[in-house]
Amino acid sequence: MLFHFQYAPDTRHYIYQMRLDIQGVDPERFRQAWQAALNAHPILRTQFLWQGDFEQPLQLVRKQLSVPFVEHDWRARDDLPAALDALADTDQQPFDLSQAPLLRLQLVRTGTTHYHLIYTHHHILLDGWSNTQLLGEIVQRYQGSFQAGASAGYAEYIGWLQAQEP
Repeated sequence: MLFHFQYAPDTRHYIYQMRLDIQGVDPERFRQAWQAALNAHPILRTQFLWQGDFEQPLQLVRKQLSVPFVEHDWRARDDLPAALDALADTDQQPFDLSQAPLLRLQLVRTGTTHYHLIYTHHHILLDGWSNTQLLGEIVQRYQGSFQAGASAGYAEYIGWLQAQEP
């Protein structure tokens, strides 16, 4: 992924976006569920450094970050479908991989209890399976039913990966 980004940094390839309508969500609790996931998963706080005097690209995990979560109240808009499309299109701008986090969330209030979520991330963070797992975790955290399982941490995985025969 990093190679492809370096080859064409302004492309929208590898930028994934999910849009969905949600009813009856508490925006602050939703943001907190995302923040808790960001805090729990180092990959979500990762940036990539390769320019300068590095012998090889580096993956840097930030200790703390705030989830990029923007709320909009567009209940009064007459052009809602077109405005949502334009916002989603604008949000597909390329990421700067040297700046974490490599995901963005926009929650647009479209009615009294209706919202539209635009979730955008770079594929360098998550593949489809991992993204599905993350979204399931977000729902569980939002509902207050999340139970962390025992698993190896990301640092352990990187250590194991580096010990493998090239």
